[in-house]
Amino acid sequence: MSIETSGNLDTYLAQFELLQNTGKVTDVPASIQQIRQEAMTRFSQLGFPTTRLEDWRFTNVERIAKSQFDLADEATVSAAQFEACPFSTLSGPRLIFVNGRFAPALSNTAGATQAGVTVENLSHALTKKSAQLEPRLARLTPYRDRAFPALNTALWQDGAFVSVPNNTTLNEPIHLLFISTAPSKTSATYPRVLVVLGENSRSAVIEEYVSINDSPHFTNAVTEIDVGPGSTLDGRVGCASVDASPGVITIPPIKVGAIITARPSWVDLFE
Repeated sequence: MSIETSGNLDTYLAQFELLQNTGKVTDVPASIQQIRQEAMTRFSQLGFPTTRLEDWRFTNVERIAKSQFDLADEATVSAAQFEACPFSTLSGPRLIFVNGRFAPALSNTAGATQAGVTVENLSHALTKKSAQLEPRLARLTPYRDRAFPALNTALWQDGAFVSVPNNTTLNEPIHLLFISTAPSKTSATYPRVLVVLGENSRSAVIEEYVSINDSPHFTNAVTEIDVGPGSTLDGRVGCASVDASPGVITIPPIKVGAIITARPSWVDLFE
């Protein structure tokens, strides 16, 4: 396998240790902690893919491999900044994350009132619904031989959890909005999404990744999907920029599930 070990590997290892030592990702089941550690180990062994790999021969990620991205700092966005996003007028359930962290003041889960439906941030769900999440989270996406999923699995801090029970139809789409601000330095976020549909159910999920300024940043997202028999999930992924610069790098979400299997087919480097 042709790989390129990141020249900034020590940076990613230090970020992993920082998250562990500060307790920001330790309030999760032991099995998830073990997966995080294994994912970091695998990334350090794999490095970033190169164009010598068949799956990546048309996608050059050298800019990512040679850049140094810090973990994005906590930040806030105004209501006006949110309203400038393309899908801000949707009236259904909405979860908003700013620099990888849940923003409850801007979110809206009032539309997810049907019995058994869950739309909440992932870190909170892990403390309340671990029995439902543990068999799926980081188990649907292969990361042991894939650098970007491995890095996300090691460094994600929060994300979205959507669960629709059997025989349930949601009439309005669920909007998951991930905003990057990167105010003054090159930074990275690692959003994680888990969507679970029971049997004979239907839902729509819109994932939106938005930059609201011109600082360089890197978004590496992973979405895992588990769809039961007879169910339909309508999904859309959008990447938008508000005053974005040529430094914006987005890896589209990797989706793995019962009826959806895909890998990033492009990396938008704004060349």
